[in-house]
Amino acid sequence: MSTEKFSPKHIERAHWWLAKAIDTLAEAKLLIPSGQTRLGARNRLFYSVHHTARALLVLIGNNSKTHTTIINQFGLEWVQKREFPATYGRLLNTLCKDRDRADYGEYVPTFQSDVERLAQQVENFINRARRTIPPVSTAKILSLLVNTNPEIRDFSFDIYCPKSYYHHTRFTVWCPKGRLTDSWLKTLLNMMVKTLRALKVKNSKLYVIGFNSRINQYEPKHILMLDFDDMSTLPKDKFKDEPGFFFRTGSGFHFIGERLYDYDKWKRRMKSFLPLASKKHYELSMKRGYATLRLTASPRKPFAPAYIGRSS
Repeated sequence: MSTEKFSPKHIERAHWWLAKAIDTLAEAKLLIPSGQTRLGARNRLFYSVHHTARALLVLIGNNSKTHTTIINQFGLEWVQKREFPATYGRLLNTLCKDRDRADYGEYVPTFQSDVERLAQQVENFINRARRTIPPVSTAKILSLLVNTNPEIRDFSFDIYCPKSYYHHTRFTVWCPKGRLTDSWLKTLLNMMVKTLRALKVKNSKLYVIGFNSRINQYEPKHILMLDFDDMSTLPKDKFKDEPGFFFRTGSGFHFIGERLYDYDKWKRRMKSFLPLASKKHYELSMKRGYATLRLTASPRKPFAPAYIGRSS
């Protein structure tokens, strides 16, 4: 496939649709084990590939909306013109017909092994799309924070083991705003993992980079950071007065705000989003004195947070 250039706006919208595809596949996997709801699984599998195909179409600025148009345009734009594997075009057609029969037909055989096989094909389609849709640069997102807040001079990052919040090795690194790049972050993680191995720290390969709410080394300034565990709902309407950035994770959403707060106001602002936001993340942030949100993936957290848009 050619190294095609895509607009930032289209990349952002593509990530939104891909997040929907991942969620819908998760719904299908919950339904498959039950013989009583396996017809519903076929419905969710179709919509998962539908959302995946739509993600790829909006990536190139194609705003097709109806099922038939999306199927036709995906075949034309991606299978024919961009040599995307034809098997996924056939999968889209097959699941569209399956969905019609399952929803409107009198009887459709739904053997578990067949539906599980289809679910694996859908997952393969999503993974192929994830490799095709460019990620949004983390360094670029943080540069937008600097543009909004010229008083920002430094960012801080923690290298830590996710899901192991207590009694483990944790590094904090400060980086001047002018030196921050994606390659700098990658080098940081690689070097810290090597250090962890040299220190005989167990499970060093599980460590990730997290972005911290603390801004500037010598001032108690923070930005709002929230973790939403419920991946079925993103309460964007609650952020009309809180500009910032949304990220999709494997199990929910992250929010990184643009505004700077002094420490006491930051604590109150964090608390104001309960119970929408994760209580555990809030409590750990208060104990630590700052919040951290993960930026990278690891075997324990295989889904790297993907930028999906701004709140305002």
